[in-house]
Amino acid sequence: MQFLVSLTLLAAAINPPASYAELYGEAYFSCGGAQLGETQIKVMEDLIKVEKEFFNQNPQIPQSLRGMILSAACRESRFTSTARGDWRLRRGKRVAMAHGVVQLWPWWVRHYGVDRDDHIQAAHAWLSHVVRQYNKNKRYRRCPANFSEERQWVAAWVQVARGGRVNRSNSYRCYEVPSHYKTLKKWRRNIKRQRQRADADGC
Repeated sequence: MQFLVSLTLLAAAINPPASYAELYGEAYFSCGGAQLGETQIKVMEDLIKVEKEFFNQNPQIPQSLRGMILSAACRESRFTSTARGDWRLRRGKRVAMAHGVVQLWPWWVRHYGVDRDDHIQAAHAWLSHVVRQYNKNKRYRRCPANFSEERQWVAAWVQVARGGRVNRSNSYRCYEVPSHYKTLKKWRRNIKRQRQRADADGC
C-alpha cells in the first residue's frame, strides 16, 4: 500500500495537475476570449476562488478534476450569471426552466435555498451536489468497483449535469460522461502540450 502511495505522489510530482492559472487561460480562450466582458471575467475569477476553497474542504476530490466548475460554466453559459435556457411552454408563455451560470432548475431553490442568478451560490450548490451524489454512489455501490477514483467522480458529475432520474434502468449514469468533462479533458491536453513545448524550448 505504501509503495502505491509513493508511486502516486511521484507521478503527481512529475506531472502535476493543471494549475488554476493554466485553467484560467484555457477557459478564457475556449469561451470567447476578447469577446468576454468584465462581468464574465469576474465570474470566472470568483468560480476559481469557490472551487479552490471547495477542493481544500473536500480533499477526497481528485486534483485532476480541478476546473470542473469552470468547464461547466463555460459550456452552460459562457460565465453569464443571468443566462436562461431549457425553455418550456407554461400556461401559454415561454418560461426558462434553467437559470444562471450552471443552468440550475427550480428544484435547486427548494433543496439548497440557492439564488440561481448568484454565481457564487450556484457554484457552491453545484459542487456540493456532486459530492452528495458521489457519496451516495459509494454507499449503495452503484458504479463498478473497478472504476478509478476519477471515473467514480465523473459518474457523480454526470448525474448532476444531466439531471433526471438516476436508477438501475439507466445504470445510474455510471457509463455516461458530461460534456463539461470532455471540455476539461481538452483543456488538460492543451496544458500538457504547452508544458512539453516549454520544456523543449528550455523555458
